[in-house]
Amino acid sequence: MNTDLAVIARLTPPASAVPDEGMTVLDQSIRAGLPHEVPLGPRLRGLLALPTGSARAWLDLPAGTLVSAAGDAPDAVAGFGRAAPRLRVQRDKTTIAVLPLVPGIVQEVADAGLAVPLKIQVLDWALHAGTVRGPGDFGSFLRVAVRVSYKGVDVFGPLPPSDFVIRRLPPAERVESRSGRLIELRYRRLVALKERRR
Repeated sequence: MNTDLAVIARLTPPASAVPDEGMTVLDQSIRAGLPHEVPLGPRLRGLLALPTGSARAWLDLPAGTLVSAAGDAPDAVAGFGRAAPRLRVQRDKTTIAVLPLVPGIVQEVADAGLAVPLKIQVLDWALHAGTVRGPGDFGSFLRVAVRVSYKGVDVFGPLPPSDFVIRRLPPAERVESRSGRLIELRYRRLVALKERRR
């Protein structure tokens, strides 16, 4: 595939460490182990987890070993390959989305009614082996930007003109549809013609 095409660059924009306008930045140290809870908004939270399917191999690693980070991928850890952390988004403790941690991309979280209550942009993170095992300060952190999208706006457009104003405009300056009365008269004529044929 030719990756020099302009359309490829537009489809895969470069990751940005700067949050979009209107987003709130949450910068949290992870000291209670995983899963780590992130308050995202009213009735919304995120749970950061690192599913690997095995716990025994983590016990042998030094606590300061970098497991996953937003920058360059660390070396493969204990046969796991590249660890893939996930952010589980929940509303009232019910999961509505599971997002992979991808730096710089704004991800929209759709609710059951296909509304988009939340936009999330992962800015940076670092997870260490000690954090995966349990509580403690091992230097792990998560930095995300969020915006709750279902809040109402406080700026509205102009009000539509009154019907009385529209009636006073000259016919050349207004758009009107045909009267429903004309359509009703034509319909009655068609019905009358059908009755005569019977």
